[in-house]
Amino acid sequence: MVGQFSTIRHIEDVVITSLEELATMNRPIKFFNEMKTIALNVIAKVSLGSTQDSILWSMVKYYTELSPGILSMPINIPGFAFHRALKAKKQLVKLTKDELDERRRKTVAERKKGMMDLLMEVENEIGEKLEDEHIIDLLLLILFSGRETAAHTAMWEEQQAIIKRRPSSQKSLTLTEIKEIEYLPKVIDESLRRNYFAFAIYRKVVADVNIN
Repeated sequence: MVGQFSTIRHIEDVVITSLEELATMNRPIKFFNEMKTIALNVIAKVSLGSTQDSILWSMVKYYTELSPGILSMPINIPGFAFHRALKAKKQLVKLTKDELDERRRKTVAERKKGMMDLLMEVENEIGEKLEDEHIIDLLLLILFSGRETAAHTAMWEEQQAIIKRRPSSQKSLTLTEIKEIEYLPKVIDESLRRNYFAFAIYRKVVADVNIN
């Protein structure tokens, strides 16, 4: 429950700060693009926990360069999106690996308790932990899938009954209140079912695979 509360707090902090910044702008904004940025900031924060803002900003920057190349033609020539994506991925992998190394030098109590820390502690049935390569791949996958789907289904839903039951001192959502929202998860699920954004991802086979 502590981890769930921490995640909700991270999400609220990022969303509130981002929306307040948007409210101060004296120019039109592209709502969908801003939602993608907010979603990416949320996922980066949840993945790394409470870490330096410079690391979060770098992760967001490199991912923004990586994303267009994932669904592009695999042309590895300077000037093409795929080439820029490969360079950005190298930087993302290095950034994430450096952060992993930094956290391994700390005790469990000193770590920041993001998703990265939880993946570092996971063990299989024989006590083996995930290798760094697998942790990095999982975090990058979460960044990609979470950012796009969250942006496509971003919405606000007012639940007057929930708000009325709150004590006057409570300003933030709780996990219990989120679970009481009836239609939001249905809207998200149906949106993903009918219009999945990743229509094609190009892959290159690097080794033969025998299927029995």
